[in-house]
Amino acid sequence: MIDRSWVRHSLTGPVSSIRTPFRQDGTVDLDGLRSQIDFNVDAGSRTMLLTAGDSHYIALSDDEIAQVTRVTVEHTAGRAMIVAAERYSSSRQALDFAGYCNDIGVDVLMLMPPDWAGSCTPETLAGHYATVAARIPVMVVTNIFSPRGEAFGLSALELTLAATDNVVA
Repeated sequence: MIDRSWVRHSLTGPVSSIRTPFRQDGTVDLDGLRSQIDFNVDAGSRTMLLTAGDSHYIALSDDEIAQVTRVTVEHTAGRAMIVAAERYSSSRQALDFAGYCNDIGVDVLMLMPPDWAGSCTPETLAGHYATVAARIPVMVVTNIFSPRGEAFGLSALELTLAATDNVVA
């Protein structure tokens, strides 16, 4: 079980949202990624945060997302907490990626649930979060709740927290 006070501490101060660097030919610039990590750690960031948006997952294949995640973990080498992200995947796909992340040393996985056309309910969201949290500590992204109102979000969070104690942010 991850120490929640360490997660809270790591998420204070500057948090570095990693922007995937690309070469002119469109391939991922792994040396640029390593330089960015060094800069962020040297500047005092306690978290290297990969996100579906800032890390530009729309332009990356699944293999490239896995590579960026692995290089981030390896190069950070314990100098900061690693939060990886998945991108609107089904529970099965998110669970597979969570296993990969757990195996390579990711600390927390940020989940972006597959809410196609607003189809998720508080119950299905809680099931998704709990399923993945069985494999790795989870960060819940709450922007999915905003269009549905406070009651929807609170219900989803209450159900999630009742189903698992491995939601850490």
